Amino acid sequence: MENDQNYKQHKKQKKDKKVNGEEGKKRNKNFSEEEVFALIEFIKEPENGKALFSAAKHSSGKVEKRKTACWGRAAKYVRATSQAPTERTGEEMRTKWSNLKTNALRYEDFTNKTGGGPPFKGNILVCQKVLEVCAHQTKHGITSQHRGESDPFGFDGPQVNINMKSIILCCHHNQELA
Repeated sequence: MENDQNYKQHKKQKKDKKVNGEEGKKRNKNFSEEEVFALIEFIKEPENGKALFSAAKHSSGKVEKRKTACWGRAAKYVRATSQAPTERTGEEMRTKWSNLKTNALRYEDFTNKTGGGPPFKGNILVCQKVLEVCAHQTKHGITSQHRGESDPFGFDGPQVNINMKSIILCCHHNQELA
């Protein structure tokens, strides 16, 4: 019952704002294909990619400032190269890149599946361009330098080999002890 009253109160406040001429946050226009390609080109440049995605060698506050400034430069670059510029913020650029990367990884996953199912929904050309820019680690995870095996913990020490025969023998031995 309390939730119902809160909902009614919220609706009344929203209606009052409309009556008084106040509006909520306005939604920006969708990114044009031209803006998307401009963002990809900006990130493709080595100095920008390094500033945005390289490993931190100092405090996270400094890294965050560096990245925020670079995303701001991305917004200016996209605005400057666009035929019909839209005011975009660095945060919008960051969010758009994250969404582009997620969609591109879905596309890559989709292409690795065997037939059947509906066709991929999305711009295939944009996905391919994003995948060209993405670091190897983004697409395939962190791989070990030793044998190309997946090493999610970044362990650089000697590799431990455990084969199935060892596991089966260990399990069998534990069953005998029980």
